[in-house]
Amino acid sequence: MLWQKIKSNFKKVIVFLQELFSKIFLEATGETKNNQFRFFFLSSSVAILFFIIFILVGKNPFSLLIPFSVYDLPSPDRRTTVTLFVSDGKTNLLKSKRKVLLADDIRKNLNIIIGELSQPPYDDVIETTEENVFPKKLPDLRSPISVMWLLDSDKKLILDLNEASIQKELSTIKIKLEVTEENQEDKKKQEDEIIEKKKLEELQAARLKILNTALNALEKTIFENFSNIETLEFRVNGFNKDIAGLEYKLTEVKKRN
Repeated sequence: MLWQKIKSNFKKVIVFLQELFSKIFLEATGETKNNQFRFFFLSSSVAILFFIIFILVGKNPFSLLIPFSVYDLPSPDRRTTVTLFVSDGKTNLLKSKRKVLLADDIRKNLNIIIGELSQPPYDDVIETTEENVFPKKLPDLRSPISVMWLLDSDKKLILDLNEASIQKELSTIKIKLEVTEENQEDKKKQEDEIIEKKKLEELQAARLKILNTALNALEKTIFENFSNIETLEFRVNGFNKDIAGLEYKLTEVKKRN
Protein backbone atom coordinates (compact mmCIF):
# COMPACT_ATOMS: atom_id res chain seq x y z
CA MET A 1 0.00 0.00 0.00
CA LEU A 2 2.77 2.41 0.95
CA TRP A 3 4.85 1.45 -2.05
CA GLN A 4 1.90 2.15 -4.36
CA LYS A 5 1.48 5.66 -2.89
CA ILE A 6 5.18 6.39 -3.34
CA LYS A 7 5.03 5.08 -6.92
CA SER A 8 1.92 7.16 -7.69
CA ASN A 9 3.42 10.37 -6.28
CA PHE A 10 6.68 9.75 -8.12
CA LYS A 11 4.75 9.43 -11.42
CA LYS A 12 2.95 12.72 -10.68
CA VAL A 13 6.31 14.46 -10.17
CA ILE A 14 7.63 13.00 -13.44
CA VAL A 15 4.51 14.19 -15.30
CA PHE A 16 4.81 17.67 -13.76
CA LEU A 17 8.47 17.97 -14.77
CA GLN A 18 7.70 16.77 -18.29
CA GLU A 19 4.94 19.37 -18.65
CA LEU A 20 7.21 22.07 -17.20
CA PHE A 21 10.12 21.27 -19.52
CA SER A 22 7.69 21.10 -22.45
CA LYS A 23 6.33 24.56 -21.67
CA ILE A 24 9.88 25.94 -21.23
CA PHE A 25 10.90 24.45 -24.58
CA LEU A 26 7.84 25.90 -26.37
CA GLU A 27 8.45 29.35 -24.82
CA ALA A 28 12.14 29.23 -25.69
CA THR A 29 11.48 28.29 -29.35
CA GLY A 30 8.76 30.94 -29.67
CA GLU A 31 6.02 28.48 -30.56
CA THR A 32 3.86 29.77 -27.71
CA LYS A 33 3.70 33.07 -25.84
CA ASN A 34 2.32 32.84 -22.33
CA ASN A 35 3.25 35.95 -20.33
CA GLN A 36 1.82 34.50 -17.13
CA PHE A 37 4.02 31.41 -17.40
CA ARG A 38 7.08 33.50 -18.23
CA PHE A 39 6.52 35.67 -15.16
CA PHE A 40 6.04 32.59 -12.98
CA PHE A 41 9.16 30.92 -14.37
CA LEU A 42 11.43 33.98 -14.01
CA SER A 43 10.21 34.88 -10.52
CA SER A 44 10.61 31.26 -9.38
CA SER A 45 14.15 31.14 -10.81
CA VAL A 46 15.12 34.34 -9.03
CA ALA A 47 13.64 33.10 -5.74
CA ILE A 48 15.45 29.75 -6.01
CA LEU A 49 18.74 31.50 -6.87
CA PHE A 50 18.21 33.89 -3.93
CA PHE A 51 17.76 31.02 -1.45
CA ILE A 52 20.69 29.05 -2.92
CA ILE A 53 23.03 32.03 -2.41
CA PHE A 54 21.99 32.39 1.25
CA ILE A 55 22.43 28.66 1.81
CA LEU A 56 25.94 28.72 0.30
CA VAL A 57 27.07 31.61 2.52
CA GLY A 58 25.46 30.00 5.59
CA LYS A 59 22.97 32.79 6.29
CA ASN A 60 19.27 32.72 7.10
CA PRO A 61 17.35 34.51 4.29
CA PHE A 62 14.50 35.35 6.66
CA SER A 63 16.91 37.50 8.72
CA LEU A 64 16.28 40.25 6.15
CA LEU A 65 12.83 40.65 7.64
CA ILE A 66 14.37 41.75 10.97
CA PRO A 67 15.30 45.47 11.05
CA PHE A 68 19.03 46.29 11.39
CA SER A 69 20.01 42.60 11.07
CA VAL A 70 22.00 43.03 7.84
CA TYR A 71 24.40 45.63 9.26
CA ASP A 72 25.43 45.26 12.89
CA LEU A 73 25.08 48.48 14.84
CA PRO A 74 28.11 49.23 17.07
CA SER A 75 27.36 48.49 20.71
CA PRO A 76 28.45 51.14 23.22
CA ASP A 77 31.52 50.32 25.29
CA ARG A 78 30.35 50.54 28.91
CA ARG A 79 33.79 49.80 30.35
CA THR A 80 35.64 52.39 32.40
CA THR A 81 39.36 53.07 32.13
CA VAL A 82 41.06 52.41 35.47
CA THR A 83 44.66 52.77 36.60
CA LEU A 84 46.43 49.65 37.80
CA PHE A 85 49.91 49.14 39.18
CA VAL A 86 51.51 45.99 37.79
CA SER A 87 54.83 44.29 38.42
CA ASP A 88 57.79 44.36 36.07
CA GLY A 89 58.84 40.93 37.33
CA LYS A 90 61.21 42.38 39.91
CA THR A 91 60.35 44.87 42.67
CA ASN A 92 59.28 47.83 40.53
CA LEU A 93 55.68 48.78 39.81
CA LEU A 94 54.47 50.04 36.45
CA LYS A 95 51.47 52.30 35.96
CA SER A 96 49.03 50.91 33.41
CA LYS A 97 45.60 51.73 31.98
CA ARG A 98 42.93 49.06 31.48
CA LYS A 99 39.25 49.11 30.56
CA VAL A 100 37.09 47.39 33.17
CA LEU A 101 33.33 46.93 33.49
CA LEU A 102 32.50 48.45 36.87
CA ALA A 103 29.34 48.31 38.99
CA ASP A 104 27.43 50.96 40.94
CA ASP A 105 28.59 49.73 44.33
CA ILE A 106 31.97 50.66 45.83
CA ARG A 107 32.44 47.24 47.46
CA LYS A 108 31.85 45.45 44.17
CA ASN A 109 34.21 47.83 42.40
CA LEU A 110 36.90 47.21 45.01
CA ASN A 111 36.57 43.48 44.48
CA ILE A 112 36.63 43.89 40.68
CA ILE A 113 39.73 46.09 40.62
CA ILE A 114 41.60 43.94 43.17
CA GLY A 115 40.84 40.96 40.94
CA GLU A 116 42.14 42.80 37.88
CA LEU A 117 45.57 43.05 39.50
CA SER A 118 45.92 39.28 39.13
CA GLN A 119 44.85 39.22 35.47
CA PRO A 120 47.46 39.05 32.67
CA PRO A 121 48.26 42.62 31.55
CA TYR A 122 48.31 41.80 27.82
CA ASP A 123 46.11 44.67 26.59
CA ASP A 124 47.24 47.28 29.10
CA VAL A 125 48.68 50.63 28.10
CA ILE A 126 51.88 50.77 30.15
CA GLU A 127 53.21 54.18 31.14
CA THR A 128 56.97 53.76 30.96
CA THR A 129 59.92 55.19 29.07
CA GLU A 130 61.89 51.94 29.14
CA GLU A 131 61.93 49.48 26.26
CA ASN A 132 61.25 45.72 26.37
CA VAL A 133 59.20 45.90 29.54
CA PHE A 134 57.07 42.80 30.15
CA PRO A 135 54.63 43.14 33.07
CA LYS A 136 54.12 40.05 35.18
CA LYS A 137 50.97 38.53 36.68
CA LEU A 138 50.51 39.14 40.42
CA PRO A 139 48.87 36.72 42.88
CA ASP A 140 45.11 37.00 43.33
CA LEU A 141 44.40 38.69 46.67
CA ARG A 142 40.60 38.43 46.44
CA SER A 143 40.36 35.01 48.09
CA PRO A 144 42.71 35.90 51.00
CA ILE A 145 40.53 38.93 51.80
CA SER A 146 38.02 37.40 54.21
CA VAL A 147 36.35 40.65 55.36
CA MET A 148 36.20 44.17 53.94
CA TRP A 149 35.15 47.15 56.10
CA LEU A 150 34.35 50.65 54.86
CA LEU A 151 34.12 53.14 57.73
CA ASP A 152 33.82 56.90 58.24
CA SER A 153 31.62 57.50 55.18
CA ASP A 154 33.79 55.19 53.03
CA LYS A 155 36.96 57.13 53.92
CA LYS A 156 38.61 54.27 55.83
CA LEU A 157 39.11 50.84 54.28
CA ILE A 158 40.10 47.83 56.38
CA LEU A 159 40.99 44.52 54.74
CA ASP A 160 41.18 41.37 56.84
CA LEU A 161 43.56 38.84 55.27
CA ASN A 162 43.54 35.10 55.87
CA GLU A 163 47.17 34.00 56.23
CA ALA A 164 46.49 30.40 55.19
CA SER A 165 44.77 31.59 52.00
CA ILE A 166 47.73 33.84 51.23
CA GLN A 167 50.17 30.94 51.52
CA LYS A 168 47.89 28.79 49.36
CA GLU A 169 47.74 31.47 46.66
CA LEU A 170 51.52 31.99 46.74
CA SER A 171 52.13 28.24 46.44
CA THR A 172 50.45 28.24 43.01
CA ILE A 173 53.06 30.64 41.60
CA LYS A 174 55.96 29.00 39.82
CA ILE A 175 59.29 30.33 41.06
CA LYS A 176 62.63 29.59 39.46
CA LEU A 177 65.48 29.69 41.95
CA GLU A 178 68.92 30.73 40.75
CA VAL A 179 71.64 28.17 41.35
CA THR A 180 75.05 29.82 41.82
CA GLU A 181 78.46 28.18 41.78
CA GLU A 182 78.59 28.56 45.53
CA ASN A 183 75.33 26.68 45.87
CA GLN A 184 76.66 23.93 43.59
CA GLU A 185 79.70 23.52 45.81
CA ASP A 186 77.44 23.45 48.85
CA LYS A 187 75.49 20.61 47.28
CA LYS A 188 78.62 18.53 47.14
CA LYS A 189 79.56 19.25 50.75
CA GLN A 190 76.28 19.36 52.58
CA GLU A 191 73.78 16.62 53.11
CA ASP A 192 70.58 16.37 51.13
CA GLU A 193 68.36 17.38 54.06
CA ILE A 194 70.26 20.62 54.60
CA ILE A 195 70.11 21.44 50.89
CA GLU A 196 66.37 20.80 50.84
CA LYS A 197 65.86 23.06 53.87
CA LYS A 198 67.84 25.83 52.16
CA LYS A 199 65.71 25.46 49.05
CA LEU A 200 62.53 25.86 51.06
CA GLU A 201 63.91 28.97 52.76
CA GLU A 202 64.84 30.52 49.41
CA LEU A 203 61.43 29.61 48.00
CA GLN A 204 59.62 31.21 50.93
CA ALA A 205 61.76 34.35 50.63
CA ALA A 206 60.93 34.61 46.92
CA ARG A 207 57.21 34.18 47.66
CA LEU A 208 57.34 36.91 50.31
CA LYS A 209 58.94 39.26 47.77
CA ILE A 210 56.07 38.60 45.39
CA LEU A 211 53.55 39.19 48.19
CA ASN A 212 55.34 42.43 49.07
CA THR A 213 55.01 43.62 45.46
CA ALA A 214 51.36 42.56 45.31
CA LEU A 215 50.46 44.47 48.49
CA ASN A 216 52.26 47.59 47.28
CA ALA A 217 50.39 47.35 43.98
CA LEU A 218 47.12 46.86 45.85
CA GLU A 219 47.69 49.92 48.03
CA LYS A 220 48.63 52.22 45.13
CA THR A 221 45.79 50.96 42.94
CA ILE A 222 43.15 51.54 45.63
CA PHE A 223 44.29 55.09 46.33
CA GLU A 224 44.55 55.83 42.61
CA ASN A 225 41.01 54.71 41.72
CA PHE A 226 39.02 55.53 44.88
CA SER A 227 39.49 59.20 45.69
CA ASN A 228 37.18 59.03 48.73
CA ILE A 229 39.35 56.45 50.54
CA GLU A 230 41.86 58.29 52.72
CA THR A 231 43.34 55.46 54.81
CA LEU A 232 43.95 51.76 54.27
CA GLU A 233 44.49 49.26 57.09
CA PHE A 234 45.13 45.53 57.18
CA ARG A 235 44.28 42.77 59.60
CA VAL A 236 45.65 39.22 59.57
CA ASN A 237 43.16 36.60 60.78
CA GLY A 238 41.34 39.41 62.59
CA PHE A 239 44.44 40.71 64.42
CA ASN A 240 46.64 43.73 63.86
CA LYS A 241 49.92 41.95 63.15
CA ASP A 242 52.65 41.53 60.53
CA ILE A 243 53.59 38.41 58.59
CA ALA A 244 57.01 37.08 59.55
CA GLY A 245 59.66 37.88 56.92
CA LEU A 246 57.41 40.24 54.97
CA GLU A 247 58.91 43.66 54.30
CA TYR A 248 55.49 45.27 53.81
CA LYS A 249 54.25 46.38 57.24
CA LEU A 250 50.62 45.35 57.66
CA THR A 251 50.37 46.98 61.09
CA GLU A 252 50.99 50.46 59.68
CA VAL A 253 48.09 52.67 58.62
CA LYS A 254 48.50 53.46 54.92
CA LYS A 255 47.58 57.05 54.05
CA ARG A 256 47.02 58.77 50.75
CA ASN A 257 50.09 60.69 49.65
